[in-house]
Amino acid sequence: MSPPFQHQQRSYPAKLLLFGEYSIIYNGFGLAVPYKQFWGKWHDEAILPHYSNNQLHDFCAKLPGLQTELSKLGCELRLNAFKNALRAGLIFDSNIPNGYGMGSSGAVVAAFYERFCRNITPSEKNANNTDANSYANIRKSLAIIEGIYHYNSSGLDPFISHMQQPVLLKNQENLELLPESITNNLSALRFFLFDTGVRRFTGQLVEATRYKIENNPEVKAILLNQISLHAQQAAAAFIAKDKTTLEQNFEKISALQLANFPELVPEKWHALWQQGLDSKQFYLKLCGAGGGGFLLGIALYDFEKIPSILQPYLSQITWA
Repeated sequence: MSPPFQHQQRSYPAKLLLFGEYSIIYNGFGLAVPYKQFWGKWHDEAILPHYSNNQLHDFCAKLPGLQTELSKLGCELRLNAFKNALRAGLIFDSNIPNGYGMGSSGAVVAAFYERFCRNITPSEKNANNTDANSYANIRKSLAIIEGIYHYNSSGLDPFISHMQQPVLLKNQENLELLPESITNNLSALRFFLFDTGVRRFTGQLVEATRYKIENNPEVKAILLNQISLHAQQAAAAFIAKDKTTLEQNFEKISALQLANFPELVPEKWHALWQQGLDSKQFYLKLCGAGGGGFLLGIALYDFEKIPSILQPYLSQITWA
């Protein structure tokens, strides 16, 4: 049970990467949405000790070296204010599971950026503003900060948590904010999260997978020429709420990921993943980097709300 706190703050949602895992690294494509069932928020002057305060002190100690780099992007750190808040007991209380690919560190960074940075470019305050350069600078600033907090970052996770809108990443430099209502398509199109029960360590996992891709031309070609193409088509279908096209491309992604990146699917769940493909009751794919955490699933409309094969696993399923 969480201890009582003072001064409730704005909450920062988790992020859910729907399509584009690993293709983000190479061609920059991805579709991600804020996932508000998981969130975190600041609490000032915690009455009881909290582990996040120690983490934030470690984070604070690494920040001074970033000031020059961030200032070039219009982001000035308010380090003294952060230090004073930590001394007073500031914590970041979150129910976003760590090691599950839901952007737990991104939510912390988004909250830090909004509260402890100043001289932020005006356009981020205007949800209708589409100044690509401004968005790019915000994302770059968040990437730099998250790189210190956690590991090498694209900035996408904290950007989504900060803006609290779906994002279509067209390439490394070009992103588009989508209407918040797009997130409702998760339930309309019958998406679900499947808990593998395995916590993963994203930084090590991503580096190992990049090494495999770079040293296997055939796998790299499959990622860039097949999986990425189906991901883009699935993303377009998701936005358009085109269930048939979405299912067709989701199935292709699922089969290609299991065949070419089986190490990213916990071995315990290989058979269930294949059962989904064979039965055509549901399909599973990676949810972010893979290796554990959540799998992302879609149930086909031809079956009841809970596909029969998934009945034994109800405790591990969260409908989006």
